[in-house]
Amino acid sequence: MWFTVLVLQSGDQLSPPGGAVTLGCRLGSGVGMSSFTMFWYRQNSHAAALEFVAKEYGQSSGSFQTLIDSAKNNFSLLITHAAPRRSGRAFALSSCQCDNYDPAIFGSGTRVTVLGKKMGRFQCPLPFSEHKRGSWGGSGRFAGLTNVGFYPDHVSVSWEVNGQKVTDGVATDGAALRPEGRFYRISSRLRVSAEDWFRPDSDFTCIISFFNGTSTELYSASLQGEGT
Repeated sequence: MWFTVLVLQSGDQLSPPGGAVTLGCRLGSGVGMSSFTMFWYRQNSHAAALEFVAKEYGQSSGSFQTLIDSAKNNFSLLITHAAPRRSGRAFALSSCQCDNYDPAIFGSGTRVTVLGKKMGRFQCPLPFSEHKRGSWGGSGRFAGLTNVGFYPDHVSVSWEVNGQKVTDGVATDGAALRPEGRFYRISSRLRVSAEDWFRPDSDFTCIISFFNGTSTELYSASLQGEGT
């Protein structure tokens, strides 16, 4: 039996210390939970190993409780008494054992941040450019941005060239880093051809979407082509 299974998770969550957070998960339309076993895993930091949290109809453990609604294909995870050590990313996993076909399908993950401060903090981005040779054939430029001093770490980064969103040539840190344990930082670069860079009317803009715990704020920084 071959079919497409989607594991859909709820959006990122913020919680004050001691609060409760519910992470939602459901299977996509056309697929019933009765054919699958559902799991939750967590990842405490970027690139860390996944840790098992809970299994469908398994016994609840500590601050984690599972909530099941088979009729609606929902399998949620309730985190009670949230503490900073619970911050990280949670992944839902669906596993099916049928007709010798045993896929393990993960959801995209839900980021959970237990706030240690009442207010968000963001320092304006710092644009820069640098010259690179040889690594991608010939010479060219990278338009780049390094941002330091924001909290919490709910940010996303995108680039536009002359007002049009681009994805080719973009390299952004896989996750915001927290080197000194207080505020986060993230870096992003856009590979720019020499032809585009030396066009005087070229505009390279990096846009950061930052959730400060209450609302989403947009910040941007631009670099202009150098001309000839």
